[in-house]
Amino acid sequence: MDDFSLFDSGSEPVAPVFFSDETGKPFTNCKLCNKELVESNSVYTIEKAYVRNVEKNENKLIFEFVYCNDCMEELRGSISKESMQRITAYFQSNSNIIERYEKFSKSNLFDADSWINNCIINNSDISEIEEYQLYCSCKGGNMLLILLPI
Repeated sequence: MDDFSLFDSGSEPVAPVFFSDETGKPFTNCKLCNKELVESNSVYTIEKAYVRNVEKNENKLIFEFVYCNDCMEELRGSISKESMQRITAYFQSNSNIIERYEKFSKSNLFDADSWINNCIINNSDISEIEEYQLYCSCKGGNMLLILLPI
């Protein structure tokens, strides 16, 4: 299921914020099945979670994952239908993903920093949030600037 040609025009190279914190380099393989992602031009998702140490003014990585589209679909399939409905309803009620995408695409703002500076739930500046997660959809070596990164 890697046919995302519709979104190829809205892409930029994967931003360093989405590189592996461990290596400082772009992810190349799915963490679950080890599928090669970049050279194969596969669709995948990067997820990173941070906690902020206010006293030291630094962010500490809690976890980072990269999943190929097939593994991501398998993970979604393991979530109950009711839970998926609740997650979907929560984001539909509490986020501004569509408006945000429209704003960025109309303004031609296709850089990762613009997309991740504010929380999609409460619009807080990311530097003011104690815990947060970043997500990015990618294809090969590029971020797909569709509804993510967030």
